[in-house]
Amino acid sequence: IDWRGRGATLGFLTDISHRRAQEEARARSEEQYRRLVENVSEGIMIVQDGRIVFANPRVAQILGHPIEVLMTQTFPRFIHPDDRAAAVERATRRLRGDTMDRHSAFRVVAADGRVVWIELSVVLIDWEGRGASLSFVTDTSERVALQERLKHTLRERETILDNSIVGIAFLNTAGRLVWANAAAHQMFRTPRDGLAGQSMEPYYPSHEEYVRVGGEVAKAVAAGKTYRTELPMRRADGTAMWVHLSGKAVNPYDLSQGTVWSMLDINERKRLEEDLRRTTSQREAILQSTLVGITYTVDRKRQWVNKRFAEMLGFEPAELIGEDSRRHFPDAQRWRAIADDAYQALTSHGSHVTECELIRRDGTSIWVEVHGSCLEQGHPERRAIWTYLDVTERRRAAEEMRLSLERQRELASLKSRFVSMTSHEFRTPLAAILSSAELLKDYGDRLPAAERIELIDIVRSSVRRMTAMIENVLTIGRAEADRLEFAPRPVDLVALAQKFAVEATRAVDPAPTATIRTAVTDVGGCACLDEALLGHILGNLLSNALKYSPGGGTVTFEVDGRSDEIEFRVVDEGIGIPAEDLPALFQTFHRGRNVGGITGTGLGLAIVDRAVRAHGGRVSVDSAPGRGSRFTVVLPRG
Repeated sequence: IDWRGRGATLGFLTDISHRRAQEEARARSEEQYRRLVENVSEGIMIVQDGRIVFANPRVAQILGHPIEVLMTQTFPRFIHPDDRAAAVERATRRLRGDTMDRHSAFRVVAADGRVVWIELSVVLIDWEGRGASLSFVTDTSERVALQERLKHTLRERETILDNSIVGIAFLNTAGRLVWANAAAHQMFRTPRDGLAGQSMEPYYPSHEEYVRVGGEVAKAVAAGKTYRTELPMRRADGTAMWVHLSGKAVNPYDLSQGTVWSMLDINERKRLEEDLRRTTSQREAILQSTLVGITYTVDRKRQWVNKRFAEMLGFEPAELIGEDSRRHFPDAQRWRAIADDAYQALTSHGSHVTECELIRRDGTSIWVEVHGSCLEQGHPERRAIWTYLDVTERRRAAEEMRLSLERQRELASLKSRFVSMTSHEFRTPLAAILSSAELLKDYGDRLPAAERIELIDIVRSSVRRMTAMIENVLTIGRAEADRLEFAPRPVDLVALAQKFAVEATRAVDPAPTATIRTAVTDVGGCACLDEALLGHILGNLLSNALKYSPGGGTVTFEVDGRSDEIEFRVVDEGIGIPAEDLPALFQTFHRGRNVGGITGTGLGLAIVDRAVRAHGGRVSVDSAPGRGSRFTVVLPRG
């Protein structure tokens, strides 16, 4: 037997079996990877030379296109027009080897027109022998929408709390006041910041009373209950008042988060109740002559009403005896909700305070502050007294006062910012003028002609800068006083565009490193605009674009007149604007926090806003730090 030949044959067969097993294992592995890529919840795609060369089903689902369609398109085609340039720039820099964040977020437009927010995680790979980018795509639209709703809700709740007519306060575990709304400050007659960080002890009649109430509060909070009481207190000026106090732990499971309190000045009701208790012989005269409406109810039916209450609703007293209050509410549902809440509070605490709208006999409505007192503890249905105070005028006056205070705060803020701006911005040119003048005075006859001219130029430049600042202040002053003149007339937009571009370049000091590229598209037809105000709008936008592009680049100035409106776009490649500065961007004296040493008054964009509004137009901005700014102004043709 030839064992050598037979051994060679067996080795060959073993080789074949081994290779076949490897191929089968590789096929199984590839199938597993394919299933994983096709069923993963995240989109996966590969982009090479701007084109999509691979995409899994999740990418197709997000963009709303079949995979075979995606493979024929460039990925930038699906990016939202407003985000496309920035996204393409990031991809270009990444491929170029620049250090870039792997993660980015922007919008894409799906096949059905929906705008979808996505988050992209990118790594560079080698694909079939050439460079490409592997991207993991996550649909974040729901998260972005949720964040916006949360911000809106928080703003709403803060506004509601601060404008409530009930005093609201937040105390830490040490009993120190952390925050109080406007009503609380009015109640205690303290300035807006007069309670912050203070103990409430000075507002109690005595130290013993403060300790007693504090002990009751501690027990209620520790038991997870709401503490309610009525007690005498003192205002900051020493005058006494009665307060209805209600408080509970912010988080009953974590008492370290402090307590929240509502406070209501019940002086009027307490005084009335005391009068009633002190002399029943004078009850009828007092009750009938008071300015407060009063009723006495048994089993929720009126047994007695005073004249004031009947007058408030336009009835005779006898017409209201034996009835409940249903007929005075706009609808049964609202009446039932308020009544049930009131009687539940009376059962638990013996008193209740609320404000509600009542309908008078003639159909008109009034707002009343209602105070209820239970005469038999725990049984308001047996006997209860209700007092009604017409607060219609008070509500109107409170709203007027709020608006007046808001205007005063705005004015005070404006004055403060003006003083800050003038003291800072005028100091530099004045110093330059003074130093130049002193040099000319002391050494003018010895200085070379070139240096004298340079000093004179410094004086002229400083004077022009101060003149421009004064002109801006006067312009914004006229705008704030509604005295901004608006005199539209037919204008040549092509010539004006070139003129404003040249003037903006000359106005920037020192000379800008960026250049303006002007593009005017189809401005045929008449455009009736105020040339002076248009100069303020475009001059400020163009000079800002140059000034805030210290690294140079191109400022694109486009004028588009293809519709019934004229659209002006100023796009720069400068430092951009932080997101937190965008809401206040067009307010007077506001400047971005990233401007550094770049000079400015914070008036330019405020003037732009007023001048645009004078035309009946609109202005918008799209910007982010490091990727420049895009200002769009749309004005009617006139």
